[in-house]
Amino acid sequence: MLKKYLATTAILTIMILASGCKVIPTEEQIKAENARLDKSITDLNRLITDQELHIGRKQKQINYLQKKIDVLEKETYNSRVNITYTRRQVKDTFTAMQKVIADSEDQLFDCLIGNAPIPRTSAFDPERPTILVDQKNKIYEAILFCGGEIYCNNPVEVRFCILRPGKNQTDKLVIESVSQPFTCPASGYHSLTFDRAQRLKARPGSFIGLYINPGNKIAFDAYGTGQTCHAIVKKLIPGETSVTLPPDHAASASDQPNGRAYSFRLFGSTYLE
Repeated sequence: MLKKYLATTAILTIMILASGCKVIPTEEQIKAENARLDKSITDLNRLITDQELHIGRKQKQINYLQKKIDVLEKETYNSRVNITYTRRQVKDTFTAMQKVIADSEDQLFDCLIGNAPIPRTSAFDPERPTILVDQKNKIYEAILFCGGEIYCNNPVEVRFCILRPGKNQTDKLVIESVSQPFTCPASGYHSLTFDRAQRLKARPGSFIGLYINPGNKIAFDAYGTGQTCHAIVKKLIPGETSVTLPPDHAASASDQPNGRAYSFRLFGSTYLE
């Protein structure tokens, strides 16, 4: 009988376990679960509040940047208008300055090469077309010549020249460039300005020259204050016509008691070059 009771109890227990049993939580467990849920809700509310604050700050930044962009666009437009006006003013002023400088370039020279165009004791009158070469006043830096000056003893027609040493020929000078012809209708001092397109460029080591025809009298002194040689030339062809220097061309003017100084020179500028 006891065995049957134990067996029945075991079977019932197995059946109960197999069918599942509903476990009722205790009051302490319910309170703990409610506390956990309350904390989760509080954390979520705090997170939502933080996100709302973050979104609010970002929106303020966006609004600020939009207003800043609006201001910058207005300032840029205003600046563009003012810059355009200012540029126009600067350009007009600069153009006016360029015109003033261009009109005055022949008066803004910073160098004179040659002998003073003054009255002298003698006058040179060549028998044939001749070029006078000033060996004393050598050119030592690049110059753009804007014109020349002479003193003549009668009406003359002259041309100014730039000469350079010949290659491997120390006793020869080659005519590098020639000015337009100038007619001086009376004796005395004359200042002659080259056309803008016919200004003469000179490199270091070059010399200046004056081309004259028979009957053209150029004033000179022969007291050793200059060192000018002259040579007969048939044609003035830049790059081809050459002048042979005298044997004593290497001597200084002070070593030549009769060294001649002719009244002609060129004026120009080193900054325009």
